[in-house]
Amino acid sequence: MVQSGPAPLRLFIAIPLPRAINLELDHLQYQLAATLPHGAMRWVRPESRHLTLRFLDAVPNLTAQALTAVVNRVAMKSTPFALPLTCLGAFPSPYRTRVLWLGLDDHSGQCLALKQRLERELTGLGLIPEKQRFTPHLTLARARGNKKVEGINWQLKPQPLSLEVGQIQLMASRLTPGGAHYDCLHQSRFGKGVN
Repeated sequence: MVQSGPAPLRLFIAIPLPRAINLELDHLQYQLAATLPHGAMRWVRPESRHLTLRFLDAVPNLTAQALTAVVNRVAMKSTPFALPLTCLGAFPSPYRTRVLWLGLDDHSGQCLALKQRLERELTGLGLIPEKQRFTPHLTLARARGNKKVEGINWQLKPQPLSLEVGQIQLMASRLTPGGAHYDCLHQSRFGKGVN
């Protein structure tokens, strides 16, 4: 029997969440769960929350070292910025909720600029840029099964908090019977916007 090597890591690049934001997400999830049928949604655990900039999936031809260098270069060219929490949203739509999320207001355009810098660097490694429009959001829950999710209180608003962005992380996702677990492989703090 031929033994195959270890499965390629499922990698992604993300912005971590501070404790205050996680506490607010806990509060929102609690309020939302009270209005929805029990078991309708699978709620994202605090240790699994982050703002995803780019999901890379299994990238057998790329090493963690090459991706770490990308994270470092992007971070060095970035300056800290804030993303205020906004309102609830859903993918693909509020009428067919599969993913329930909390939006982030990128009024300054700095998060989009960060995403574009990252895409340029990843293109240099041979990856094709993502085609879908980037919507900064924090995933709160995913619908269970194919049933229509009804009863979401779309008027629910978060506290007036902002996600302070000052670093990015290279993350690995491990699928287990209990769900996905994430490990930080590398993190890099932002520089001063040097070119």
